[in-house]
Amino acid sequence: NRGSNTISVIDGANHQVIKTIGIGSIPTGIAASPDGQRLYVANNADNTVSVINTVDNTKVTDIPVGQFPYSVAISPDSRWVYVGNESDASISVIDTQTNTVFATIPNIMAAISIVVSPDGKWVYAATEAGTDAQVYVINALNNTVDSGIPLPYPQNQQMVITPDGKTLYMTSNLDGVVTVVNLVTKAGSTINAIFNPGDFNSGPYGIAINST
Repeated sequence: NRGSNTISVIDGANHQVIKTIGIGSIPTGIAASPDGQRLYVANNADNTVSVINTVDNTKVTDIPVGQFPYSVAISPDSRWVYVGNESDASISVIDTQTNTVFATIPNIMAAISIVVSPDGKWVYAATEAGTDAQVYVINALNNTVDSGIPLPYPQNQQMVITPDGKTLYMTSNLDGVVTVVNLVTKAGSTINAIFNPGDFNSGPYGIAINST
């Protein structure tokens, strides 16, 4: 809840709010660890990530990261949290065992969305900037940029990766398209819009894919 700086916990059985957790200022990105033990919330206005214990729904700590954190993604083994910092063009890599920033990946312009490959070896960060519209391919073993895949549209927002780790789907809010990125070849020529501009009247933003 951006306006009240809280997280609402909803009981899936009866669809009722069972608790409200106070966190940092202007919470934006949120992700749950695959092991189900923690939530990580990017607080855009105070440059922190709040860690929430899902067992008792309490805040564990606030971790300082870069400026204006926005997007959050977690490795499949729940060990690493990747946070895109909009203002200082970086990604903070959090070690979940120590709740501290282990590494900072520089020169990632406006990482609006981040996903981790199913095998945990690659991190993909999409930019929304028109002059730098691309997907950064990051080697998770050494936290360095391996390559970049140019994107045909600016204002990219959310992306998901297929369970086999071969394809990204990405929404482009300004142009009303969904783009397909082939991660096997990692080449710009393999990027195609599957919907023509204008197919989405209000501009696509969120996107999800089924597990099968």
